[in-house]
Amino acid sequence: MAPRLQAKHDLAPTELDAIEERLNGDNRRLVGRDDDRNLVFALRDKTGHAVGVAAGYS
Repeated sequence: MAPRLQAKHDLAPTELDAIEERLNGDNRRLVGRDDDRNLVFALRDKTGHAVGVAAGYS
């Protein structure tokens, strides 16, 4: 299944923790390292203004 962008409001802290842990675990497994660093993906319009972001760890 292809990833899809889905807007969500008011995620429960446990849901956010589960998402973070899954992303961190996948990254640790794929790169073979455990040195989490901040990472932000920014969606920008044609003029360069950020219209959406997703923050996490790499």
